[in-house]
Amino acid sequence: MTYQAFTWKAILVGIVLSIVVCMYSAYAGLKVGGVYWPIITATIMSFALLKIFGGTNKNEVNVAATAASTGGLLAAGIIFTVPAIWLLGLDISIFDVTFIAIVGGLLGVLFTVPLRTEMIERLKLPYPDGTATAKVLEAGDEGGKKAKLIFSMFGPSCTPPSEMPSSIADVDTPVVVEGREDLFQAGRIYFGGQPDEEMLRWLADEGVRVVINLRTKEEMETHTKEKFDEVDLVKQLGLRYFSFPLGGKVGYSPQAVDTLAETLDQHQAKTFIHCTYGGRVSYLWVAYLIKYKGLSIEAAINIGKIMKFRFVLEDLLGYRISMRKEEV
Repeated sequence: MTYQAFTWKAILVGIVLSIVVCMYSAYAGLKVGGVYWPIITATIMSFALLKIFGGTNKNEVNVAATAASTGGLLAAGIIFTVPAIWLLGLDISIFDVTFIAIVGGLLGVLFTVPLRTEMIERLKLPYPDGTATAKVLEAGDEGGKKAKLIFSMFGPSCTPPSEMPSSIADVDTPVVVEGREDLFQAGRIYFGGQPDEEMLRWLADEGVRVVINLRTKEEMETHTKEKFDEVDLVKQLGLRYFSFPLGGKVGYSPQAVDTLAETLDQHQAKTFIHCTYGGRVSYLWVAYLIKYKGLSIEAAINIGKIMKFRFVLEDLLGYRISMRKEEV
């Protein structure tokens, strides 16, 4: 029996699922740093949607699933290039991203033909995902218990966990920057005390594009040892400047942590956070790790202590103090 495969129904389902797969693959990929080939997921979803619109067959599902899975691969091409452009401090518009996606997709289709001929038809290389997808297609086409088993397992497998566990292994550990004993770096974030003009220029050369100052207005007016206008120099260097006053009775609130998280999320470039000596920076970073990275209080504090985080009471008493979470 000959089954019709290239139908409008299959094309429309493939386009819709491709958009959905592209969106969730881009989001997940930016979170974890990688994407997976979503062909099996796309196959099951294509089966489900095509069944809703009437009878279908494995050839039609294959067309829809192949189109749908390209969304995940297209997302990979975007998330592995666009963030690099941001880290370089360059501006990129939605039209630029669209252009990259279109050109990347067309190049992918162009190279698929010779690669398929070489790797599958001539070398006959085994591809586990492709083999597994074929089994899914066969089971779905047979119907009965096999198809019911596939669709019944799809729901539970997509159920998100109630809480995403985090550990210290998920977070970059601060290290002392070589040659600068009071400057720390964790991934794209630099931490330190008040920089002088030479340090700011050095940070700019290292790729820093955002400066966050936690010093209060009074500190900025009374501390004159730097002998230069920090705000003016930062702007001359082409960097983004943010002031989050944190000192005395000013600024110590959950909103300060939220503001830091929002700024880091909006600006993915290398960032330098500083106060006068680096203590407040470590306190704010510890709070950020607890609230936004899901670290335990103890794990976050241990990271903070690598920098300038200190429990003076522990120093005075000579032993560790444990903490537990309570509403304040």
